[in-house]
Amino acid sequence: MVKLDDALLDRLSAYVDGELSAAEMTEIEKLIAEDPAIAQKIGDLRTASQAIGEDFLRSVRDKEVPKKWLQLIKEKSSKSSS
Repeated sequence: MVKLDDALLDRLSAYVDGELSAAEMTEIEKLIAEDPAIAQKIGDLRTASQAIGEDFLRSVRDKEVPKKWLQLIKEKSSKSSS
């Protein structure tokens, strides 16, 4: 059984977020296959990540975009199309 220290938890979080290299992903997938506690922690992290994302979307979904932002977008868009 692998010890779930802070460094490993950071790597598992990065795995869930898709921030690891292919070699690191393979290493974590091996740990998941070998250790049920790691597999459970990955499930927990995925659930938390999904909940945070949904909360964020709910919080910004009906917000109005500030007029200054819209003006900046229009300015940048017209400059890039020139």
